[in-house]
Order: sequence, then structure tokens, then C-alpha cells
Amino acid sequence: MLKLNQEYEALREESERAVQAKKEAWQKVLAENEEKLAELRNQAESDVEGEISNWDSKFDQLQEKAEVVIKS
Repeated sequence: MLKLNQEYEALREESERAVQAKKEAWQKVLAENEEKLAELRNQAESDVEGEISNWDSKFDQLQEKAEVVIKS
């Protein structure tokens, strides 16, 4: 009976270590994914701001041309 108890405890401890290792691995993956997501979000925001600025500039140019045409 003592031997069975020891085997049970050894298996339980091994199982707990495996579960902990898997949990830590998933936490690492989650942290990496959150970091990548933040990078992608920042890049997307930067791209959108660039596009808005580009369209604002084009609009201003068109508005200036329209004012010149209207004055002439």
C-alpha cells in the first residue's frame, strides 16, 4: 500500500508540474500575442493618420484650385 501511495504522489506531482509548465507556456504565448496585437494596432493607427493627412492635403489643394477658378 505504501508503494502505491508513493507512486500516486509521484504521478500527482508530475501531473501538477506538467499542468504548471503548460500554463506558463500559454501565458508566454498570450503575452507575445498581446504584444504583436499592440504593434499591429499602433501601425494601423499610424497608417490611418497618414491617410487622413494625405486626404486633408489633397482636399486643401482642390479647395485652393477651386478658389482660383472662382476668382477668375
